[in-house]
Formats: sequence, C-alpha cells, structure tokens
Amino acid sequence: MGVGHDVVTLESIDRAIHHLREGGIDLIILDTHDSLGSMSNLVASMNRLVDAPPLLLISDSPTAPEISARIGAAGFLPKPCDDNDVLREINRLVGPIRSTFTMEDEPTDLHRVSALSAVADDSAS
Repeated sequence: MGVGHDVVTLESIDRAIHHLREGGIDLIILDTHDSLGSMSNLVASMNRLVDAPPLLLISDSPTAPEISARIGAAGFLPKPCDDNDVLREINRLVGPIRSTFTMEDEPTDLHRVSALSAVADDSAS
C-alpha cells in the first residue's frame, strides 16, 4: 500500500504460526475464504502467546462475522473491501504511521525516514 507499514506475506498458516512465535508482529491480517478450518490453528497459537497481536479478519464467507466474534478478532472487514477500508482498520488497531526524523553526528545530515512499525500519533490525543 505504500503507507509506511512493513508487510510480511505468508502463504500458509503453519508459516504464519512460526513467524508469530518469533515476535515483532503488530497485527495479523487474515484474508480468507475458509469459514473456520485452518484458522483454528492460528488462533490457538495466538492464544498461547503472552502478548498476541490483534487479528483482523477479511472474508467473503457468509459465516465470517460470527466466526470473527467467536475467535475474538479485533476487527472484521467483509469482502469486497478496498485498500482504504483495510488501512482504516489497520490505523484503528495499531495506530497511524507518523514520520520520524533521525540525526547523524552532523546536523547537516538530517534524514527523513518512515517508522518501520506502527507508532501511535501522540498529537492526536
């Protein structure tokens, strides 16, 4: 989407579980057509973590809203949805991205960089 979030795309629930155990994940977005099936393993693994990240479920399944509530998803988007819908939910769940500034030893070496992970915007409070 080009808005400052680092995205890791994994093609299987098993790889997602492995990556989740390594930590450093702010949000899990599960885009699925599956009603419950393989997502049960992911949710069970998340429930064993002390600081599990929130889960955003995106699905076109007619049973998805009920499943979303049953698994404790922090957010749900029905398909079809567009990038703006997804970004709005990401910002709601992990906070908006804000630009940060870093300085080298010399003040003339000011570099603008984007935050690599979501950082809540303190000025919004």
